[in-house]
Amino acid sequence: IKTFEGVDQERFTDQYLLRFCRARKFVLEDVKKMLTDHVQWIKDNNVDKIGQMDLDWFTFLKENSCVGYCN
Repeated sequence: IKTFEGVDQERFTDQYLLRFCRARKFVLEDVKKMLTDHVQWIKDNNVDKIGQMDLDWFTFLKENSCVGYCN
């Protein structure tokens, strides 16, 4: 986990890591690759910063767009 700097370390509980182990049937190299890819995805998509996003444009889109149903 030390190599996963820049990602919220609190997410890596035993239960969280166990999901990756089970998904790859405890094959260590496969678990490591899947976890590394997962952490890279978190970094690429700024998942840890999603709570800090400015959501004003979501409100604007919701109020000014017609998706599926229009009033």
